[in-house]
Amino acid sequence: MIGAQVRAARLHASLTQRQVEDLAGIDQTSISRLENGKRPNMPLGRFADLLIAIDAEIRPAEPPIPAWMAQLVVRDGDPDGSPAVDQSE
Repeated sequence: MIGAQVRAARLHASLTQRQVEDLAGIDQTSISRLENGKRPNMPLGRFADLLIAIDAEIRPAEPPIPAWMAQLVVRDGDPDGSPAVDQSE
């Protein structure tokens, strides 16, 4: 999942893997492996250099909301902003 985000950010920046190699000092093969999920253990400092080179932020996916909490969550698009309430009871 992170590799796909890195690839999307690199493409958004209109950079090739070779250009990122030059900017970040990270071997193109390592960038390719990361983007393809074959090198998930890149050292954090090198990963930070890569993100800086492509001017990107990687954000974690939203965790699922537990069922017991779902009725308390205000959903985007609710006209009055009130919590979602199950009317089936």
